[in-house]
Amino acid sequence: MPTPTTKPTGKPANTPDTIADINVPPPRAAETIHDGARPSLSSFDVAPLPRGRATPEVAVRQTPRHAVRRPLLAIPLLADGSPDWGHRSLGLSVDVSIDGLGLELDRPVDLPTLSMMVVLQEPDGGYRCIGVELCDAHKTAEGRLRLNTCFGGFADELLKAENLTPRFQPHTFEFTLRQPAELLEKWVEVGVLTPVLWDRIQVCPRCHGMPRYRKGCRSCGGVRVSNERLIHHFACAHVAPVADFEKGGELVCPKCRTRRMIVASDFEYANGPYRCEDCHWSSTDLEQVAQCLRCDLRFPIFQAHEVELRGYRANRLDPLALLPAPGPAAAVPLGPFADGRAPLRADQAQHVPVALGPQSLARPEC
Repeated sequence: MPTPTTKPTGKPANTPDTIADINVPPPRAAETIHDGARPSLSSFDVAPLPRGRATPEVAVRQTPRHAVRRPLLAIPLLADGSPDWGHRSLGLSVDVSIDGLGLELDRPVDLPTLSMMVVLQEPDGGYRCIGVELCDAHKTAEGRLRLNTCFGGFADELLKAENLTPRFQPHTFEFTLRQPAELLEKWVEVGVLTPVLWDRIQVCPRCHGMPRYRKGCRSCGGVRVSNERLIHHFACAHVAPVADFEKGGELVCPKCRTRRMIVASDFEYANGPYRCEDCHWSSTDLEQVAQCLRCDLRFPIFQAHEVELRGYRANRLDPLALLPAPGPAAAVPLGPFADGRAPLRADQAQHVPVALGPQSLARPEC
């Protein structure tokens, strides 16, 4: 695994300093997904792929594609998941389907892994990110790098909300992120992620583990405390345990001998002082006590340490947002193309409905 690198200071040709600079107009691409000749992989130099992954001869996406023209910034991933900022490249999206994205980069780049983060510019000037995996790559006659990608992979996992917010770990009794904070901070530096304050919690002052809370003895923190129920007689202001008032099946004040007492009219019930059965301490109030789930330290709540839980937010792109609204399918020629490319199947000429179930987004095997 290569050593993580920091954001390089040098700026490669035709690449932005941040993802906010992706609106630099790229060279003109084909007007439709069928315009222009498609060279074979043997005609030009092919961008190197990681070992153990063969370059397919044709695209593996089998679902209908729609032409989409958006400026983009492609950021390859290193083997440890950090951004390979030195090989970032501007480009243009070519086509999109429910399982992948076709794009062209302004210049050929070395791709250390199959994973790539694609930052697409929105019509309003904003941007959204999506993770893809490379399926095939070839160099065009204009010197641009044509990539066929499928949605998913490690880059896509980095953008999911469950991987960007702290989660409680029952084996360590603490909140942690699924990915190392050092890795996520590298994506913050390039502008893909934004740090946010997720929550504030109280933790053990000794080991920073999560405690449980309950009321207990103010002296020893014990939970075995009890108190007696009292009666307050309004007429003579006598206060005593309920047992002292009970006589012959009725309530009789032991001080003034008043009989047939009526609750809320002659008297009221009240709670007596608490008494600890462990240390025999007595008081009218209990203490909010915490006990660490990891080291069993028992401490009053005011001694707990408050820590901030930091999460991250990503402007993640929904692939369905790039698809056109339902309507009549555009006429797509089904015969062979002039340059010898294989014709499209009949089902590829049909339009894609927007209301697709989650199972339709499953990425096919490349």
